[in-house]
Amino acid sequence: LHLQIGGGVPRVAASLRRPRCAALEALGSMGATELARDCARALGDESYEVRLSALDCMSHFGDAARALSAEIAACLEDNTYVVRVRACEVIGALGAEDVMTSLPELFGDKSPSVRVAALYALSESPQVAETFSSDVAKCMADPIPAVKAAAITLLGRLGETGRCYASAVGAMLTDPDHYVRSAACEALGHMGPYGAAFAEEIADCLSVDSPSLQQSAQAALDEFGMQTGASASGKVYMIEQDAHDHE
Repeated sequence: LHLQIGGGVPRVAASLRRPRCAALEALGSMGATELARDCARALGDESYEVRLSALDCMSHFGDAARALSAEIAACLEDNTYVVRVRACEVIGALGAEDVMTSLPELFGDKSPSVRVAALYALSESPQVAETFSSDVAKCMADPIPAVKAAAITLLGRLGETGRCYASAVGAMLTDPDHYVRSAACEALGHMGPYGAAFAEEIADCLSVDSPSLQQSAQAALDEFGMQTGASASGKVYMIEQDAHDHE
């Protein structure tokens, strides 16, 4: 509506305006891995749209793209934030572990979208992420809910290392943002007995008027082998699964 009022129209896709973008996207869709090095040269193009198309292209090239991971990682320092975001996503999708160690440098990026993308990309390789667990944990203090949720999600995927941060994650169950609380429930659900220590706080989330939060809380309690019920006053209480089965 605002475009109609202002006399504007949505911008046409780059692949329909720029031949280089169209060519790169086509080569990526074709899986033309023999041209991977040629496509990688476009990562340094003066147009950010061409650089984005080049990253999209490389995301289809698997091993051929991983062999050029350094060129892809150079885009993490791009002046355009959407290029930095896409570079993170491609590194994560390719599982390019040799350059994932550069991702934590973006935890302090001025763009929240980049910080989120860096955290999720790092989560694709828990063994690499484990060495940066303290840096990830610090991101839970970020003022942006999406960044906090991404950090919590990553900690939930770190196995024994992530369990060391169960208390910090549990504290996020009182965050005012439901998205953050959902992430906390899901992460704690992966932390075994360390997460189960917060079962009562997780059960309290079942009473919150947020379907997604309720679903995350219930999934976590299921992981702990617990059922829930409601008293006449509406208060949620828990029943351990094993005890219930023997009644």
